[in-house]
Amino acid sequence: MTWTCPGCDRPLTGVAVCRCGLDVQLLVELSSVADGQFNQALAAWKSGDAARALEHLEANAALVIADVDARVLQAYALAERGRWEEVGDLVSLIEGLDPERIELVALRNGFLEVNRQTEEKS
Repeated sequence: MTWTCPGCDRPLTGVAVCRCGLDVQLLVELSSVADGQFNQALAAWKSGDAARALEHLEANAALVIADVDARVLQAYALAERGRWEEVGDLVSLIEGLDPERIELVALRNGFLEVNRQTEEKS
């Protein structure tokens, strides 16, 4: 996810002061922390540790809820843990952020299938 200056909407480049003169050091640091959490989540997911991935993704979400890549991975990790209601909430969020996202089809189909199976058991 690209963070932008709230003063002029230019992408942040890692410098403390934007070209428009606004001090963006805190935003630069927050974006670095959020990126670090996402990278740790990705490493945990690749190693098969969905629970650990979720810990990092929840920390990432607290910093930047609109990180679509992180929210997609979070939805997959939640699905892996069987937390389908939360998957449904994330699918709705992702649809609002990036309705063309290809992973939405798989997530939505998995969510609908679990709901169908649950209704059949009732």
